[in-house]
Amino acid sequence: MSMNKNYQKYVLAPSYRNWKQNFLKYFIQENKAHLVVLKECKVVDYEKTKKIKGAILAFEKNSDLPEELPEGFEDLFFLFENKLAKYVGSDIAGYLHTGRSRNDLDTTVFRMHVRKKLLKIVESMLLLLKELLKKTLETDDKLFLLYTHGQPAQISTFAHYLSAFAFEVIEDLEALFNAYEKVNLCPAGAAAITTSGFNINRERLAELLGFEKPVENSYRAIVSSHWITHPSSAIRHFLEDVGRFVADISHKASNEVGLVDFPDELVQISSIMPQKRNPVILEHIRIFSEMAAGEFANLTNLFRNVPFQDVNEVADAPMRIFDSASEYVDSVVVLLKTIIEGIEVNSERCKELALSSGATTTELADTLVREAKIGFRKAHKIVSAFVRSGKSYDVLKESFEKEIGKTFPFSKKEIQKVLSPKHFVEVRRISGGPSKTGMKKLLEKFESDLTKIRLKYNKLNEKNLEYENLLDMAFKDL
Repeated sequence: MSMNKNYQKYVLAPSYRNWKQNFLKYFIQENKAHLVVLKECKVVDYEKTKKIKGAILAFEKNSDLPEELPEGFEDLFFLFENKLAKYVGSDIAGYLHTGRSRNDLDTTVFRMHVRKKLLKIVESMLLLLKELLKKTLETDDKLFLLYTHGQPAQISTFAHYLSAFAFEVIEDLEALFNAYEKVNLCPAGAAAITTSGFNINRERLAELLGFEKPVENSYRAIVSSHWITHPSSAIRHFLEDVGRFVADISHKASNEVGLVDFPDELVQISSIMPQKRNPVILEHIRIFSEMAAGEFANLTNLFRNVPFQDVNEVADAPMRIFDSASEYVDSVVVLLKTIIEGIEVNSERCKELALSSGATTTELADTLVREAKIGFRKAHKIVSAFVRSGKSYDVLKESFEKEIGKTFPFSKKEIQKVLSPKHFVEVRRISGGPSKTGMKKLLEKFESDLTKIRLKYNKLNEKNLEYENLLDMAFKDL
């Protein structure tokens, strides 16, 4: 059948190239699995099965697919059928499509492709987490100033700061595993919409293709968008976290703040200004993150008000967007891991800024509550007067005695100790705080979570590799 040349150029030709480049492997695997099940379920007899098997192997071995979609064909599927027919005749070749439609075939192939992409992203994120853990352990004594609303707030450690981001990544990975579960359901056997009257074993198809189980409802199998929207949303949330973290590191690396720096290999110089050391790698991470997040957001928005039917929104064109965005994710994670490896903390600058900005004065108010036995609101008022005065000991003393009516019980030296950044961190010993005691449980959880994630990834990855052996054995035994 001849197609309109514009439709051919802008729809069918790009789709064919995409299938040939990205989906051919999974397409062949789905055909092999379907033939195995047709034989095992006695839908196709032994002689026909043998001939079709030979034709599939011949196609696989001598796959001389043309660079462009030939005239008269809609897609790779019909071209494949045509080539099988040349090997065994159209009548025999036609038996392979018994109890099947392009509807369930296509979405099965797409899920197999997305599944592999997700495992690659998970693997990259695991390597990032490994680097985050390493850096966290190395910087547990590196003082670091934390900000709220763009202003210096409290002193902490870089390990405390970095591990906060790490737990965000862990939650993002959990969401990605949850999305993977939705992808890893098999549509094969659903046929066009309602299955078929043939005795097709859908559980066996799912097993041969490495899926956890079939999609429970045959209509849902061919109309659902969850296999692409849920992974897109999960990855987008991770990218948003990356963007926020990198924007904050960029602020910390600014000349005015100067809390972190990067080695020469991670900065660029100015062509005219000799003093410039620009950590533009941070900007590239942010750019790639936003570009990918935008594409993933487009994929989820694509399905707004789309009929709950088999439509081309669940076809290969959106897959091109998914693949493009996934490539950006690879760049983001590698570059982010690189800056985590190379980042250097300027603890002396942290101390300087903490003391000049009053970022340790919360502890002074707390100390007045603990030691002088006064309420926190009064302690806050007294310390606020102290901060406004430029941290005058005499003002602190006068303010206390005026508010409380007692002699101020602390010497200037004792106040200096209370305000020291090191002391501020050391007294915050409760779980989740920055002291070594506070960080102990947190680091144990970090390591435990990372181990669990690795085990879960290994299990999924092994199954994704094992199904190919299972399928090859079953196909050889036909």
